[in-house]
Amino acid sequence: MKKTQLLLALKKNLEYQQKLNISKKYREEQQKCQELEEQQKRQELEEQQKRQELEEQQKMSRLNSASLKIILLIRSYNRPEYFEKTLKSVLDADIDLCIKRYIYDDGSDDETTINLLTNNEYINVNKKEFYVIRSVNEGCKISYIKALEYIKNDNTDLSNYLICTIDNDIIAKPNFISILINEYINAYNKYLTFDILLTGFNPKNAHVNMIEDNGSFYRKSSCGGVNFVFHINFIDFIISGWNLFLDWGVVDEMNRQDMPICCLKKSVINHFGYFGLNSNGYADNDSEF
Repeated sequence: MKKTQLLLALKKNLEYQQKLNISKKYREEQQKCQELEEQQKRQELEEQQKRQELEEQQKMSRLNSASLKIILLIRSYNRPEYFEKTLKSVLDADIDLCIKRYIYDDGSDDETTINLLTNNEYINVNKKEFYVIRSVNEGCKISYIKALEYIKNDNTDLSNYLICTIDNDIIAKPNFISILINEYINAYNKYLTFDILLTGFNPKNAHVNMIEDNGSFYRKSSCGGVNFVFHINFIDFIISGWNLFLDWGVVDEMNRQDMPICCLKKSVINHFGYFGLNSNGYADNDSEF
């Protein structure tokens, strides 16, 4: 009798322990489920926030593109035969779309160049007028930096504009300004940052280093300083890089920080100068221009 009672007691205790274990296991599984559900909710919320941020960025890009302005800068130093050809080309183009047009002359001492800088047929064309800034000769590095600093300080009332710099030995397509604006917007919408550099010059004998094909433009690992297009928000970076080693200083620093260098597939600007600071009988050019 006692053994039977003992067995029953042991059996009940075992059943009780089983119930406790089942209950504990159930609670653990339930807790795991709750944790997974909470984790999933957090992930969904984070993804939703990312989508909203992306949509906001894209929305801001579209909003900004409607009011995006552009300023043109031509760098000048002697070489009047090149300079005059450049002026004729850009005056035949859509530079009236630019809110301002600057010529920064690095102390030219050639009489013909000086005459061009004061010739109303070139610098005072209706709706295509140029602001001419004449400086003492300080060289390519300093003059470029001072030209950008001048533009920055002269347009403190503006916040959403591009700067398009060109050398004084180029020719341009008639609609090069409108194309550069549109392609900059495309590049911005691709990378969603103002930390990008665009060029409308795609030479076939230099800088052949495509990283990514984006339809109408490539991402490359380098480009020359013949034509730079960048947002005012990026001007301090351009100045800093140029101060290191001219255009290669900009390019090297952009590559170091994995910033996109964008180049149009079809050039809207071509370089023809065979004699200059970095060209002596040889010039980067687009043979298909």
